[in-house]
Amino acid sequence: MIQRRQRGFAILQSLWVVVMLLLFGLTLAALGSYQYQLSRDAGYKEQAMEAALAGIARAQSKIAEEIDFSGTLSEDFGVSRYTVSFDPATTPWSLNNLRSPQSRPGYLGQAAPSYSVLVFSKGEAAGRVVVLQAVLQYGPYPYAVAATNEIRSEGALHVDGAGSIEEVLDIVNGLLGTVTGILGGGGTSPPPSTTKAHIYADSRIQAGALSYVNGKANTPGTASFGSGSQIVGGVFQGARQERIPDIDITRFSNSTFPDVTVLAPDSSYSVLTGNCYVNGNITLNGAVLNNCYLYVDGGGDLVSTLGLTGTGTIFCTGKVQLEGALNIVASNGIALFSQDDLTVAGGNHFQGVLYSHGDIKVDTGLNVVGAVVSSGGSVEVNSARVIGFGDYTRLGVYDMKGSLLQGDPPALHVVYWRQL
Repeated sequence: MIQRRQRGFAILQSLWVVVMLLLFGLTLAALGSYQYQLSRDAGYKEQAMEAALAGIARAQSKIAEEIDFSGTLSEDFGVSRYTVSFDPATTPWSLNNLRSPQSRPGYLGQAAPSYSVLVFSKGEAAGRVVVLQAVLQYGPYPYAVAATNEIRSEGALHVDGAGSIEEVLDIVNGLLGTVTGILGGGGTSPPPSTTKAHIYADSRIQAGALSYVNGKANTPGTASFGSGSQIVGGVFQGARQERIPDIDITRFSNSTFPDVTVLAPDSSYSVLTGNCYVNGNITLNGAVLNNCYLYVDGGGDLVSTLGLTGTGTIFCTGKVQLEGALNIVASNGIALFSQDDLTVAGGNHFQGVLYSHGDIKVDTGLNVVGAVVSSGGSVEVNSARVIGFGDYTRLGVYDMKGSLLQGDPPALHVVYWRQL
């Protein structure tokens, strides 16, 4: 009886061990299956991510070819695919804002910055979805000063470059980039800025003694600089002719915009906000622009006294005459486009882009932070300083289709991206 019980107990023990081994095996199999599922899921998510990145790259190339593209891009890779749609009826949808001087709200309330493309690229793989958000922008204009005729300065021409507002202030305060004697300076020269700034003129470049260019001086014609001048990147006469942006200012009229504020002509204003339109002359008296888009129509002239500050874009179909602002402020940035001559006289600083189809004249002692471009005229910078600053030259709204420089494709960059 005892032996029989012992044998029965041994059988139970054996069965228990078998059950435990079976359970252990099943657990290992379940864990293996779970790990396989996790691995496969991660693989699909990775493929969805790669597809979404491919969508951003395709949007880059397509919009570089077709600046106003507003259709849908998609491609199927078998297991994965991407979709980039500019149709607001789809989810998500992208927004082409390259031609707009103002930011615009897009999908999920995300803002498309001025002169940029807000892209939402959806990647899919086996039911897994990855959505990437990206902002595309063209690179800054390559020249701090450019003219279809000539660049001239009776005194020293000073052209420097800055990569940040802090560097701009260092240059203005004499801590970076100047050489002895420029703009009345003296003593020991400070170290040069590491950000290069170049100049270009179709006809010729002529500047006085002690001129300084922290980059190249390019012209298909001739170039001459007075004694003691320093052209860091070299002087290149007989260089290839390059395309200077030719902006049709009439294309940017905002007279029909639903939210436009129509201003009275021959009047003076000190604060302008949003879309503003005037058919005739206008005076800005110590004006502050609050993300303003001002269009001066009817061949009207614009006169700005006591400085022009804030942020915005001005298109003027007549002449422009303005005074510089008192101080440099990080939040300032204005793009000013004139159909006729443009003159900056008096004051200390202008921050942004100065563009004209006529002549541009910048008076003695002024600092222009951004770029000075004449398409159809000359640039005269008499003992003044131009600090090439890429963040401001992105404000330029010249037609980017084709190329800025003959033979060179435009560079549309991804300046930011993230996964939603």
